[in-house]
Amino acid sequence: MERKLERFLALVLALAMVLALSACGGDAKTSSDPPAGPPDSKDSGSEASGSDASGDPVVTLSFGSTSSAEDLITQAMNRVAETCKEKSGGSIQITVYPASQLGDATAQLESLSTGGQDMFIESEASYMQTYGIADAGVCSFGVCNTQEKLSKLTQSDLWAEWEQQFLDTTGIATISNNWIRQMTVICSKKPLRSVEDFKGVKIRTVSSETTIAVYNALGFSSTPISFSEVYLSLQQGVVDATFGTQDNVYTNSFYEQAPYILQWGPSCTNLGVWINNGKFSSMTEAQQQILVEACNEAGQWYTDSANEQTQGYIDDMISKNVELVYLSEEDEAYANDTLVELARSYEGSKFSDGIVDRLLGELDS
Repeated sequence: MERKLERFLALVLALAMVLALSACGGDAKTSSDPPAGPPDSKDSGSEASGSDASGDPVVTLSFGSTSSAEDLITQAMNRVAETCKEKSGGSIQITVYPASQLGDATAQLESLSTGGQDMFIESEASYMQTYGIADAGVCSFGVCNTQEKLSKLTQSDLWAEWEQQFLDTTGIATISNNWIRQMTVICSKKPLRSVEDFKGVKIRTVSSETTIAVYNALGFSSTPISFSEVYLSLQQGVVDATFGTQDNVYTNSFYEQAPYILQWGPSCTNLGVWINNGKFSSMTEAQQQILVEACNEAGQWYTDSANEQTQGYIDDMISKNVELVYLSEEDEAYANDTLVELARSYEGSKFSDGIVDRLLGELDS
């Protein structure tokens, strides 16, 4: 936490120097020259700064997502807007646009990059890969497949480097990454109590080379199917299993056709809260700190609320004769190690050399 505070203060000092140069007619950077941004100011455990932005110029921010209006993500986004308005004395005005009102994820990211949109929230590692940070894909290979592991990784130097690369590439800064989603699980028509049980099971996957390779390496028979067809495919026996987050298999009723839920999966994901860096740089120091803290506070609320909500889903599924299935420690270690070795096989082609060991080192530190 001390390291993150020092790096945040360094950002504040740098911004102050830029303002001083501007006042003296110096050659300060314009907003088109992306400064370091706020990636290292994230700290979900930080306390409120007490910054007073009530006398600052009013800044308006559009905050988009692809989540439904009723989703916990949208509720947390509204918390960000309310907190910022209250703590800034009204100088930060955020309008929330859920349910893809501003376009799909790709369209919103492009708009964010060009300044047509101010803020956006979406799965962070997935879209870092889309914009050239290929090493973020290692996270899908059993390396950080629990909330605890992913939470630690998102606060590491390695993750900060990825976020800086994303900023350099797109002009989009990450101001919060602690919105941790549920771990991936596998729901199936028959219980999968060991790795041996995986063999030959037809599992629905996405049309991704690495995702297919992950499940094939474990013995499954990967079958790419669009998400909208998963339930029917399970019902008709086209596939025997599918994967998804714990809450996802409930809200989409996959458990009705595949009532055995394996409490293991190869990945866990988080959401990143992004902002156009030029817009962020135009805000005052006090406004920046209020926004960062509000996003991190909402992220912690989202994670806690999602976990509580999911436990309710699990209880309901159990009441409907769904069985939670667990691998032995030996089988779980074998599955994770198998995927780690698969990730190593991609080093030098899809991933950079040594990235697996570096990521493991961050988790062990």
